[in-house]
Amino acid sequence: MYSIGHPTFTTRVAVVVLCGAGLALPTAPANAAAQVVRATGPTAVYDASVANISTRVQAVSTPSGSTIVTLHATGFSDSYVGRTLGAHVHVGVCGPDPLAAGPHYANPSADPDASVEQREIWLDFTVDADGVGHARAVRPWHIDAGDANSVVIHALPTDHTTGGAGARLACTTVRFGVG
Repeated sequence: MYSIGHPTFTTRVAVVVLCGAGLALPTAPANAAAQVVRATGPTAVYDASVANISTRVQAVSTPSGSTIVTLHATGFSDSYVGRTLGAHVHVGVCGPDPLAAGPHYANPSADPDASVEQREIWLDFTVDADGVGHARAVRPWHIDAGDANSVVIHALPTDHTTGGAGARLACTTVRFGVG
């Protein structure tokens, strides 16, 4: 089964720093802004068992050089409750072929001795009793514009040695990146 839809959009959000109760927080330059990218989906569904899910992805590129990615997925059937599913940022856009999204995005500047998880963005989640899954990943680097373009939900939890996570169930196109 395959379906297409849901655009991606980018906005700029000013960074707000709050200080209170004598707590001084680091400040960003007055003109600093975080780049926020949001997408809803899925853009493509590859397995009929997830035909009713909805996804929301948000990526924030902070002025300090970090990337924060969140995934919120709803609408999983009872057969998914309690299951952990792998999800990763991929290089390509979603398409009718599950392989269209290409391989996982890996930071090209990452230390080659770092673990696979430290070089990639993994968003594994466990589906709760309401059919909802949520994940968040923070990486100390930005994604260059055009280098990563989707989030794929996989059928299995991510193998921490290889990064594999089984068949591709659904894909949401997300135009990650700064630049």
